[in-house]
Amino acid sequence: MKEALLVIDVQKDFCAEEGLSAKKGLDVSNYPKVLKNIQAVVDKARKRDIPIIFIKSIYGKKHWPKNVYERYKRDGTEELCSEDSPGSELMFDPKDNKIMIKHLYDGFSNPELEKYLKDNNIEKLFFAGFYADGCVDTTMRSAFMKGFYITAIKDAIGIFKKATFDEYKYWYNAEIINTEEF
Repeated sequence: MKEALLVIDVQKDFCAEEGLSAKKGLDVSNYPKVLKNIQAVVDKARKRDIPIIFIKSIYGKKHWPKNVYERYKRDGTEELCSEDSPGSELMFDPKDNKIMIKHLYDGFSNPELEKYLKDNNIEKLFFAGFYADGCVDTTMRSAFMKGFYITAIKDAIGIFKKATFDEYKYWYNAEIINTEEF
């Protein structure tokens, strides 16, 4: 079974101390460990010739439906990962790996993601990135409904508020592993 690694939203606004999420009060103190694990998973995937797809959010009023913009404006985060902002930059170099842009939580909102995976006969997806209870979950849900097998790399996924990996097992029949097991 062909596999790919999806690395979701590893961007400054989501996971850096100087990012907008931290400035708005999100506790990112555990994120350096999560980032270290994501880097370890990316390194292992490169050694194993597993395709890596970095999914990057580019948000903002011109990309969002009105209701989504209003939600972020309410929280004072309407500039989160805005186009060409320092906060939208990836936390590490993707090298020659594929980068897919999304404007909503779901990585599959960019139809090129599904096309790439199907064109390359990829059936199993490993997930790393931010946040377990946001874009990772939403993309994982879409992947499952599109027929992909799911593996969540628990210690390489940052959590915003609360998420349980048991829910991933239940809803998506996902395998749950740690970085060492990847």
